[in-house]
Amino acid sequence: MNNLFGKISIIILVCFSEYIEAQQKTSYKFSFGPAKEAPGYIQVKPSDKYSHETGYGFDFGTIPFAIDRGGKKPLTSGFCTGNKPFFFSVNLPEGNYDIKIITGDLKDASSTTVRAESRRLIFEKITTGSGKFKTSAATINIRVPRIGDTNEEVQKKPGEQFKLDWDEKMTFEFNGDRPCICALEITRKNAPVRK
Repeated sequence: MNNLFGKISIIILVCFSEYIEAQQKTSYKFSFGPAKEAPGYIQVKPSDKYSHETGYGFDFGTIPFAIDRGGKKPLTSGFCTGNKPFFFSVNLPEGNYDIKIITGDLKDASSTTVRAESRRLIFEKITTGSGKFKTSAATINIRVPRIGDTNEEVQKKPGEQFKLDWDEKMTFEFNGDRPCICALEITRKNAPVRK
């Protein structure tokens, strides 16, 4: 009887964990302009710090600032920028994700470099002229330490303990001579990479 109860408990636990993972949000659209809210996008303000409750926000104590240019199109009427690198994180389950980033400024040129996870270079020096915008797309893989549906975790090497690869969020670093982040879209590409 004890053995049967143990097997049933494991089956319920596996099904529940798959249900929870299936329920976790895997697609986001963020707008970083301070004035107009873009339909279908979550407006992110510089004061929005990452928290597990919201599942997104600026991370590691970095605080960019937002500029409103008063344009007619909500996604490109403003942006966030910074004088030093700033980080933005999103809580996501393990897998592959397509990302799109809109950069640019209505009134000045911009130059943006984007890294993800442990400083993996995604886009180097995305440049736009005054009044111009660029949409850049890539696919990013994120991993979590948990191995499939078990209670086991990947054993990290000492140098990996604090790297951004092995957590439950996708982290972007925005940098460059004049980074101008207007919008970010994240969409899950396929099922988890390992079982």
